[in-house]
This record gives sequence, C-alpha cells and structure tokens, in this order.
Amino acid sequence: MDENDCGSSMNTSDGRFKNSNGEDLSYKSSPEIDHDEMNDVKNNIGEEFRSIYEITSDEINHLEFDTLDQACNFYETYARCKGFAVRKDDVQRDVNNNIKMRQLVCNKAGLRDKKYLTMLDRKKPHRPITRTNCEARFRVHLDYKTSKWIVTSFVEHHNHFLCPSKYVHLFPAYRALNDADKAQIDILHAQGVRTCHIMGYMVAQKGGYDKVGFTKKDLYNYLDTQKHVKIEDGDARAALSYLQGKADNDPMLFCKYGVGTDGKLKHLFWADGASIVDFQCFGDVLAFDTTYKKNK
Repeated sequence: MDENDCGSSMNTSDGRFKNSNGEDLSYKSSPEIDHDEMNDVKNNIGEEFRSIYEITSDEINHLEFDTLDQACNFYETYARCKGFAVRKDDVQRDVNNNIKMRQLVCNKAGLRDKKYLTMLDRKKPHRPITRTNCEARFRVHLDYKTSKWIVTSFVEHHNHFLCPSKYVHLFPAYRALNDADKAQIDILHAQGVRTCHIMGYMVAQKGGYDKVGFTKKDLYNYLDTQKHVKIEDGDARAALSYLQGKADNDPMLFCKYGVGTDGKLKHLFWADGASIVDFQCFGDVLAFDTTYKKNK
C-alpha cells in the first residue's frame, strides 16, 4: 500500500512510533479486543495496547510517525478503544500530488445537508440522523526536514455518548470479511452448509461474535454477491433485480434461487407477503399460474 493512502487495516509492519522526546510509545495493532466491559478491556488488551487506551491528549499532540499509514492506524486504534469510529476528512497535497496533510474526524462530525431532509419527491423516509457536528479530530502534517508525520491538531472532546466497548465491533468501519474468512466461507457453502450454520461455525472457531469481525447480515450479503457474480447478465439478472426491488418494499418477501454449473440461473422460487399470508390462512392449495396477468 502506498504510504500516502490511509488504509482501513489496523496492521502495520512494526507498529512502532515515538513522541518528539524520543520515548517509545509502540503499540501492537489488533482487531481482537475483549469487549465485555471497559475495565476488562484495560486488563486484557495487553501492556502495549493499554498505552494507547491510557494515552493523554498532551502525549498525542507530541507524537511523530514514520508513515501516514501508521498515523491513520494509530487514530483508528485509539478510536476503537474509546468507542467511536473515524472517517477521512480534509487532505492537502504538494505540487507533486503527494499528501502533505491528512485529517481524520469522528464519524459523527458535520451535519446532514437540510436539502436531503426536505425533499418533496422522496420515495423512502430518510435514514436516521447520526451526525451531531462532533468536533473531535486528528490532523497530521509531513515535516519535510525530518520526513516524519507530526500531529498538528488533536481534539479529544466529543459532543455525544461513546459506544460501550462490547458493541464497538458492530461499527461498519470495524466490520469486514478478510480473504481467509471468504475462502473458508466459500468452501463451506460449496459443500452445502447452510448460511446460518456457517455463521455459527465461524463464531465458535473465533471464540465469540465480537471476535468474528462481521455480522450475519454481512455474511448473507457476501454470499448473495457471490451468486450475482456467477450468474450471467440477461433475463436472470433482470428477474433478480426485480425481486430485489420488491424486497425493499415488502419485508415478508421470500426468495431462493440456485445457479447451475454453467453459471446460469437453475431454479427460482419466490413468494410475496400477501401470498404467504394467504397460504397461512388457506394452506391446503398452492397454485402456480405463470400466465395469470396475460389471461386476466
């Protein structure tokens, strides 16, 4: 990865950094944190990781990093320990288009534009408002004399409640299926293991839901994406797109399909909410009529 790009991964080559006084404040980046309670976190994440959890604002303001990746990884790790997520904000580049300043902010920074709340032609209700104009931020500049990334601005205060440690792993920013997970999931799914059982196996293997790194919904979305990749474009894709549109407006809709060895849609079954309710009331007969609308 280019050192001028902030990666979402929390792993670095050595994960070591020093403050301006030369004191070693190295950390070991790890996504697996005991999320039972805050006190348990401090006792279980290890001495090196605890240095980030207990680091003071003054110490952060005097930190130096060898690369931009290390700076970004540090603040992401700090945010995870404290109970919030971060996102990229301002960036400045030099004449060669290399990054010379990067700012990361709390994911609740800023406010939603009012025009998105007053749209007259909105087809769906707007998503819940999550931004609170939080001013917490972390900014680093490249010192050309030393080739170090130095902290030039750090705001610790948040204007909202922070997430309890046992729920931090549910932040979208901290959820992802890595390549090893995907490979294992693909093998289990190819052998006919049901998706819910795959999730249970992964949870048992890693020692808890907070250690897995993704949710059941993420798993279903991944497998659904894999099916779409295997199905060739054409009527099959149009049918699945149609059902996806119906599912957005009908939470009771049920759909199941399979893909043949030639990569084409093999079978498809679906029932909308009205059909399911009717079957629950008159469950003796299930009729299929593919020409109903034409004959009507």
